[in-house]
Amino acid sequence: MSLKNYYAVLGVPQAATSDDIKTAFRNLAKKYHPDKAPENPFATAHFTEIQEAYDVLAHPGRRAAYDEERWLRGLTNRTQAAIRITPDWILAEAGRLNRHMMSVDTYRMNHTALRDYIGALLSPEHLSVLQETPQYRGAILEEIISSTQKLRNNYIGDVAQHLQLLAGDDASLLLRIKKWESARRIEARWDAYRPVLVIFFAVLICVLIWWMK
Repeated sequence: MSLKNYYAVLGVPQAATSDDIKTAFRNLAKKYHPDKAPENPFATAHFTEIQEAYDVLAHPGRRAAYDEERWLRGLTNRTQAAIRITPDWILAEAGRLNRHMMSVDTYRMNHTALRDYIGALLSPEHLSVLQETPQYRGAILEEIISSTQKLRNNYIGDVAQHLQLLAGDDASLLLRIKKWESARRIEARWDAYRPVLVIFFAVLICVLIWWMK
């Protein structure tokens, strides 16, 4: 299980000083504290993540232990700068995922991992960042839908729930998700009946061949 990137949560590099961390926390708290953003349905979850990151990074002992564990897991090195989570970054990650899935072998791909990755990409923290930039939602939605072309149909419902949170009250995006789900349900029914149809036509051909003898 991977560790959360607390540096990315606060938007600071790994070499940030204690003052940098404190300043970043204060700025984010002003923006995402539930009392400051009552119109943002994801603010509470995002602020909890911000508070959690600050509690670790602001404490020298906890921060040292956290950095060491990240290093041992190979998730970073001691000089790597953190990625700042922005709407552009989320869109870029969705695009990168889509491009990656185009080259993946359908029969060897990890379907659960893909579903979970989409869930992480559309986490409450990331959706909170997107609240002020609704113009990104459509592009992100299309990238994610495209990346699920090879995903098993039994995972589609989970992905749809995340996409609906991304769409919010945007009627056009919700309709797009509904059409996508409908198309996947039709595909699922075809997949279920395909073996039966193959057997039926195979038997029919055998009967015709026997009858024509």
